[in-house]
Amino acid sequence: MSFEGDVQRKIRQLDNDVQSIYELLAGISLTQTRHSNRFEELQATLDTVGQDLDTRVDAVRQELRLTRRELETKLEGVRQEVGATRQQLEGRLERVEGRFEGVEAKLDTVIRLVGGQAG
Repeated sequence: MSFEGDVQRKIRQLDNDVQSIYELLAGISLTQTRHSNRFEELQATLDTVGQDLDTRVDAVRQELRLTRRELETKLEGVRQEVGATRQQLEGRLERVEGRFEGVEAKLDTVIRLVGGQAG
């Protein structure tokens, strides 16, 4: 083969290589476009899920706030009932102590009277 033939063959080979590279680049570009589209779809899905999650979390927080308020109200009612019951019991205890003091005084009197007769 001659020098010109070798050069022509080399040029065709390089031209084929360039065409192959362009085909590969076109495939890569198509893949990148598909990936970009898929990423956008996934981002939209994540945005929707994130919004739904935020809405649900807000609803749960609101429900917890209401439940807390209800429990605080009930607890305050129980505290008041306990306080009232305590006051009633303290009053009863004072009356019972008063009765015991009266019984004790009567018992002392009886002991003195019985002791005075025995002696």
